[in-house]
Amino acid sequence: EVEAIQHKTTEIYHKIYFPDDTEEAFLVDSSTKARDLVKTVVERLNLLSGQGFSIFVKIADKAISVPEADFFFDFIRSLTEWIKKARPARDGTTPNYSYQVFFMRKLWTHVVPGRDR
Repeated sequence: EVEAIQHKTTEIYHKIYFPDDTEEAFLVDSSTKARDLVKTVVERLNLLSGQGFSIFVKIADKAISVPEADFFFDFIRSLTEWIKKARPARDGTTPNYSYQVFFMRKLWTHVVPGRDR
């Protein structure tokens, strides 16, 4: 959101990575919830269902699923704040943690690989 304001744009595109090593940019705004983003990705990929899929945020050495009812950017902010508290800098500087966003299956029950298109 800050980057969009700095560049004087109202549209925020966020890169999402997929398990097949591809990536795409998706429009995300301050009111986007994780469930909305999953739905958007499912529609663009022409998947039959979004059941079992989730948005994951990888930061430091952790990958955490974004709860479907959470606002995407609020979750990112709370996650980065949590990491900063959990891993304070040793030399007094504030560490800069970058993150990546992934779209993956959270649950693999009742799934036949390749039958989701």
